[in-house]
Amino acid sequence: AFAASTATLDWTNPVTNLDIVIEKASDPAGPFSAVITVQPATVNYLDAGPFAEGETVCYQLHYVNAAGSGPGSNVACKTFPILAPVVSPNSLTVR
Repeated sequence: AFAASTATLDWTNPVTNLDIVIEKASDPAGPFSAVITVQPATVNYLDAGPFAEGETVCYQLHYVNAAGSGPGSNVACKTFPILAPVVSPNSLTVR
């Protein structure tokens, strides 16, 4: 993991009386696995990882009730940047 490696999900929620299952995958085609179920009327979620440099993470949402899970939302993905290598000091001399 590296610094500032978070994914913040934001969505609109036209239904405010159903729980929402957040699912996650490493590829937009899946397979997706449930991460968490959030309360009705929730419109964002922070995934604090950990994530690796260059990693891609994808999410989709489902409404859920006692009858089961509804169809998935669109899929949204984030690829974490590959950080530049740390540059070493140079021109060191000893006198």
